[in-house]
Amino acid sequence: MQYSFTFLGSSISYSIAGSGPTVLLLHGFGEDHHVFHNQIEALQQHCRLVLPDLPGSGESSFENEICSRIDTMALAMHALMQEVCAEPFLVLG
Repeated sequence: MQYSFTFLGSSISYSIAGSGPTVLLLHGFGEDHHVFHNQIEALQQHCRLVLPDLPGSGESSFENEICSRIDTMALAMHALMQEVCAEPFLVLG
């Protein structure tokens, strides 16, 4: 299912799939969460996957002040995880 939240005035889109320990899957530059299409089916049987579209990618909006700084993108992902998960989680990318 597709969700979104607002960070610094930008819409950040994400999906959640599966159940179990939480894993944040981060795609690379120029991609979106669909890059994990082949892994989702197998992984969602064992974990809860959080699949964001990084700012400026996929369904997430492009705001130059977020997209031009890696530290601000990291803060956006931190805000996302505070919204969807209060427990420890893994990050894979």
